[in-house]
Amino acid sequence: MSGEARVRAARNVIVAVWERSRDPLADAASEAAQALEDAGLLQSPETAAELERLQRLELGVHVVMSQLAGIVSVPASEGLVVYEARYEGTALGAPYSMLGAAQEHCERHAQRVYSRSRSAWDGSELLMYEDDGSRFSTGHTVETVRVASHYDERGAR
Repeated sequence: MSGEARVRAARNVIVAVWERSRDPLADAASEAAQALEDAGLLQSPETAAELERLQRLELGVHVVMSQLAGIVSVPASEGLVVYEARYEGTALGAPYSMLGAAQEHCERHAQRVYSRSRSAWDGSELLMYEDDGSRFSTGHTVETVRVASHYDERGAR
């Protein structure tokens, strides 16, 4: 409920109490306060302080989230980079947002073919296996794919 709505609700409670009790000797302020309490519109000082603390905390969380968004968001002009695990040029599945995940996919796939050989990455893109001291390509690669963040007519086919 917004502040304006709470004030309007409190006003309506006060007016209703005053209309019911037109006793000139009555303490209008006490009646109004009791009516607000009965309507659940009053809060203890502890509750008010806790609410204020939580509102400040929420504001702090929003500030931190905005700062983090600035750190992790990709500028529109650069686009997004994903990594595809490939075997002999064919994608093994969906692209990954992390290089290590695509490499792990290639490694697990290569283990089925080269189960007795040791494998190692030549750079971050080519998986090699070792056999009798020689290194050979497993056919597994990780391809870096740049995903556009907006339509570019010049790059369209």
